[in-house]
Amino acid sequence: MKKALAYVFIIIGLVFLSGCSFFTSMTDDEIKSQTESLVIKAGSQLVIKPTVLGFGAGIKALLSDNQGVKTVTFENYLPDDSFKFSWQAKQRIETEESKEKQAEYYEQYGETAIGERVPLPPEPDYYSKDLIGLIEVSNLGQQDSLLLPELWSEGDFLTSENGIIFISNQVYNLLLSAKQAELKLGLSDSVVSKLKFYSYQAEESLNSLKTLVSDQKKTGKDSPYLLKAEDDFDQYKLKINGQTTYIEAIVSHNWFGEFIILNNPENPLVLKITPNPIAVSNDFNYKSLFGYQVTDIEL
Repeated sequence: MKKALAYVFIIIGLVFLSGCSFFTSMTDDEIKSQTESLVIKAGSQLVIKPTVLGFGAGIKALLSDNQGVKTVTFENYLPDDSFKFSWQAKQRIETEESKEKQAEYYEQYGETAIGERVPLPPEPDYYSKDLIGLIEVSNLGQQDSLLLPELWSEGDFLTSENGIIFISNQVYNLLLSAKQAELKLGLSDSVVSKLKFYSYQAEESLNSLKTLVSDQKKTGKDSPYLLKAEDDFDQYKLKINGQTTYIEAIVSHNWFGEFIILNNPENPLVLKITPNPIAVSNDFNYKSLFGYQVTDIEL
């Protein structure tokens, strides 16, 4: 309980430190104009940073030495159709010994009776490595899932199964009209099996996700993927071409957390994901797969 409350206070602090803002001198028309003009093209760059709850390690380790920060450079982008970009980052990679310890822990304590005391899981051990990759997406207009930056792997990754960090116009329009839409996290077996690197925690999270979806269906509850949009748009702080500005964003939520999406049908970019504290608790091992925000765009 105390741990969950701590996560809540961290999230509240992040709202005031970055991302959405409650105060701006820009008029609504200026913000709308800025939003409409924000269209990705060949040569555009994004800076994507992990949020504090995006990893299982401590805050100091996460924020030091630009760990996990990805620079994305687009080779092409066709709205609601396809795109291709290269990316580079300095990434923390879990050691093989650490993976073995994690596997041993969850094999021993993965299924314990409610109320039974178990030791805390071992802290993951990482080493730093410079990563370079390329992602190419086709059939974007048919996608209803994402692939979180923490799961991107080195080398070429070609897919027609998800939008990576973009939603399709179909999902975008449903969020505007019906105020809800299904948005998956792209953790299907067919996608995960193509990744050249994912931690033991990622594999465990995929298994936990399958169980969660199955349980929700059995009980008749809303799918954990069901994304519900707030009635009003929000203002999201962003650097565009080196200048701090604000754009209009759709704020939406599902079981996994909060999703902030650029309100532009030509560029429905998922700007930020902040995890639900429940989704990153020890009961659901999702903390290694979540949390990022786009902080800078060069057009």
